[in-house]
Amino acid sequence: MSPQGRKSRSFPPAPQRPRRAPLAVEAARLVCQDVSGIDVNMGCPKSFSVKGGMGAALLDKPEVVAEILTSLRRALPSEKSLTCKIRMLPSTDKTRDFMRICEKSGAEAITVHLRLRDERPAEPAHWDEMARVWDAVKVPVLANGDFFNRRQIDEFWKHCSEKECQVSGVMIARGALWNPSIFSRDPPNFDDMVKSYVRSAVATNSTYQNTKWVLSQMLAGGTGVTVPTSFNGISMKVFNRELSATKSMAQICTAFGALDEMYPTRAHTTVFYKDFAFEDTKRPLETEVSEESAPKSRKIEPESGESA
Repeated sequence: MSPQGRKSRSFPPAPQRPRRAPLAVEAARLVCQDVSGIDVNMGCPKSFSVKGGMGAALLDKPEVVAEILTSLRRALPSEKSLTCKIRMLPSTDKTRDFMRICEKSGAEAITVHLRLRDERPAEPAHWDEMARVWDAVKVPVLANGDFFNRRQIDEFWKHCSEKECQVSGVMIARGALWNPSIFSRDPPNFDDMVKSYVRSAVATNSTYQNTKWVLSQMLAGGTGVTVPTSFNGISMKVFNRELSATKSMAQICTAFGALDEMYPTRAHTTVFYKDFAFEDTKRPLETEVSEESAPKSRKIEPESGESA
């Protein structure tokens, strides 16, 4: 058959390599004015993260890591820190080499999660490995893994002292979610701690869905973190049901006794009052029609120094 008679065949275009560094820079620029630094997580082993080439998948691609960190350091303002978190690699030498790549590429501190990529949270962290990797770089090295309470943190520092390893700090994840007061050597009682978190959530305009989930974790506790059997004089089982039924930040504040006034200064979104049952039936912003037929409107005066 002549060339003219051949059927043309088309092939799909070759898949392009994801441009991870530009995406990382774009994401960092979106938030860099609101944070003190950017931390690149290379330790998450969850399938959604690994399949997307993120998290622990980066442990197998040091060249991509170098490109991401170098690009971030070049793009970020000098006063914004750049750090990263990794996991242990299959051998100590590989972990040390990977840490050096991170340092050379601009990382100003490195956190090492003391588990291998395939190890799950139920498996104990390898604290002994920190003594073999902490001096691979000159930047600060932090440890992560199994820090759920102050007792475990103190045990780790004792362990470091015995091994003569100079770790710069520890990173706390689930332990801080279950008990935010873990950072304090003189923590408040449980009820006050939870109420303080609710007030902070209001002040930062957190969504009720996120606040509700975090509170459910705090009320449940976890490994090494026990919680009281009651809250505000109500059994924890009953109180959890009340929390589950809330549908707005105002309802959460009421349930936790954290609403100091009817209109908190920072409750500046309409969502705050979604499905909220006011103590009186009057609508605070209802327009007066007549003195006899309409409820009186409540005037909300802005505090000094704030605009209405």
